[in-house]
Amino acid sequence: MQVKKDEIRALIIRHALDEFEMNGYSGTQMRTIANKAQTSIGNIYRYFTNKDDLFDAIVQPVYMKVSALIFDLYKNDPVSLANISLITQRVSHGIMQVYAKHGRELMVLVDKNKGSRYEDFIKTLVNMVNERLKQEIPLSDDPSQILTFIISSGFVEGLFIVLRKYKDPIIAQKIIQRMILFYFNDIHKRLELGK
Repeated sequence: MQVKKDEIRALIIRHALDEFEMNGYSGTQMRTIANKAQTSIGNIYRYFTNKDDLFDAIVQPVYMKVSALIFDLYKNDPVSLANISLITQRVSHGIMQVYAKHGRELMVLVDKNKGSRYEDFIKTLVNMVNERLKQEIPLSDDPSQILTFIISSGFVEGLFIVLRKYKDPIIAQKIIQRMILFYFNDIHKRLELGK
């Protein structure tokens, strides 16, 4: 009865997401998830090795999509930061697609990860954006690349401020587009001012 097994697994994940969203990773108990899903704790362990495995099942797909958005979207595309309007459209659209489909999971990954292996997700995301920027803007007079790191940090923090504040995806996407323009429009010229 594969259908029944898939239904039970989906039920466990649904209630686990509710619990992680409400209590965070460290405050969520497997017993509570079992009670809410009206199953035994032993049954949960038939589907998931432990709480880490269950948390992974919820947030890993979002983690992979966000990573792909940053690195893979332009890998085979000659678009660079010089064409900021096109990048603005693509990045904001990509972010909103992930958020529209997996918004709760994304915010659990960002805000409710304490105690999990994803606890450094924001740092990791900042580093991903920083690596992408360093590919586009190698600053020979800034060997530590502190400027790209500052820009990456501000962008990532701002992105999640917008997603927390605006539940309407149209408004959020417009704000994100403007934020991308603020951070990246003419960035080459602005960073070369000190040269």
